[in-house]
Amino acid sequence: MFSALSVLKHYADHYTAGVSATLPACVVAGCLFARTWNARARLSAVAMAGVLALLMAGPVLMQVRAYLIYEFQASGLALADMREVSAQTAGMKRTVRFSYRVPLPQFVEGFVVHYANVPRLTEKYIQTRGNITNEVAVASSTEDIGAYVIQKNIFRDLEAFKNAPNLDPQGPEPVRFEAEDRIIELRTVFLLIRK
Repeated sequence: MFSALSVLKHYADHYTAGVSATLPACVVAGCLFARTWNARARLSAVAMAGVLALLMAGPVLMQVRAYLIYEFQASGLALADMREVSAQTAGMKRTVRFSYRVPLPQFVEGFVVHYANVPRLTEKYIQTRGNITNEVAVASSTEDIGAYVIQKNIFRDLEAFKNAPNLDPQGPEPVRFEAEDRIIELRTVFLLIRK
């Protein structure tokens, strides 16, 4: 009862995960105790449980709505970035490496293939991926990387990107910005094209 009341008093996301399982049990316990009371007490207990559930549902619905709007907008930005990366790397003979957690399908497909852990699927993917590679799909460190697509939100700004000791921490070798490289800052990613 104390845990459930603390959730109602200090309702926040981190409390919910810890003690939300107690709330339905408290409602059931309240209904069982109300059986010995009169009908009016039972009705008021059910009404109070309904009101408390609605009070807690409001903030959750607002957060879910905000999260869905953010994800929708982020998907649109990533789609625009994917088009731009494709246009900038079209005709490139060297490999384009999509670094860890880039919000583009070129990274996600390798992630899925790797964690599916089906050797024939991984082998087929490596054979048919063309000039695309990522950290998760087993890629040779001897590949000639012509461009890196790197997640933007891990850097404060363009200067932090240029001065980072390793732009591709999951890669087989450290990657640093060099003076002759070209950087294209997109909405969700940086595109680093090697000269």
